[in-house]
Amino acid sequence: MNKKYTIGFCIFIVVIILLTSIVFSGNDITVARCIITENGELFMVDGERPVILNGCSKKDYKTGDKLFIIHSTAYAESYPEQTSAKLVFKISDGTEQDVNQKALDILKELNYFDS
Repeated sequence: MNKKYTIGFCIFIVVIILLTSIVFSGNDITVARCIITENGELFMVDGERPVILNGCSKKDYKTGDKLFIIHSTAYAESYPEQTSAKLVFKISDGTEQDVNQKALDILKELNYFDS
């Protein structure tokens, strides 16, 4: 039994070291809802604003899904803002009702949606 705890503890320490090195190398970790536009572009919702996630592969995400995102701390000064995603994976399902309405309205005003 002691060997199992030692291995588990070592894995835990390695994960903590990796996450710490990612954060301190100009990256940030965010858990956010996502928006998928009609052309398949992936956004994370940061507060009330949508942020384009560049550099991540398009998976079967749906608007409202909760994502774990490691991304650059720097946001491009564009509208909407953009950031470079290093790692993205879904941690739970969601629906459009889970997304901040103001973020959706911003994208509708910018014609990311037909309606």
